[in-house]
Amino acid sequence: MSGYFTFINLTILNFYYDTEIIDFIKSGVFIALLATTLIIILSISWNVLKRKNTMNIKMLKAALAGLVLSISGFANAGLIININDNGGFAEFSLSGSDVLTSSGLMYNGFWISAGAIPNIWATPGDNAFQITSGFGSHTFGGNNVAINDLWRGHNSGINSYALGLRGGSPNTQLAGTSISISGVFLTNMAFSNFNTGFYTTSLLGPHGSKATLRDGITLNIGNQIQVPEPSTLAIFALGIMGLVSRRFKKKS
Repeated sequence: MSGYFTFINLTILNFYYDTEIIDFIKSGVFIALLATTLIIILSISWNVLKRKNTMNIKMLKAALAGLVLSISGFANAGLIININDNGGFAEFSLSGSDVLTSSGLMYNGFWISAGAIPNIWATPGDNAFQITSGFGSHTFGGNNVAINDLWRGHNSGINSYALGLRGGSPNTQLAGTSISISGVFLTNMAFSNFNTGFYTTSLLGPHGSKATLRDGITLNIGNQIQVPEPSTLAIFALGIMGLVSRRFKKKS
């Protein structure tokens, strides 16, 4: 029995970490995949439940608990930046947390590498834009700092930067450092400066010494599709598990 659960969990993880379809998953299909997986598990478990054997039911509960933990880890979406058109200007919505897997130079804020997300800019430029309303912040190792402005950088070059959310002086950050971003704010930057689409990267830092992230950054520009947050997906999974468990108790 445990072999089936192991196979299913490994299949999901392999599917998720295929970089060619990671955006497809994070755009909402992941929830459908979860539902399909649960149906498969219930089908496999049906014969065990029919026997009403206490040991088999305990084994099933243990397997379901393991699946919840797998889903919770799998659902971690890392850092999420949604950028939408608000009256012709770019509005940012930030959420999520992550951990550095290698050290890198942050300089004076939260910087995303240009080479990792090419062509996000519809127009070239290298200049700052102001926050006109709202509030945003980033955290490096527990030190929470307000974002002062937005910097538009180059379109290409792995040692360059494409987007900077400037604030504070985090400078060099070591592997193992926790990072988070939060807030919603409107800028005076025209939304037309962006090319719409989904972009992902695991590189962070403004110059040659890039840091890498465990789960990475997802940028959703102008698609109006909010990437599900990790907590939402985990709660969804736990709710289903609770309903299934209650049904099984009534049947036994």
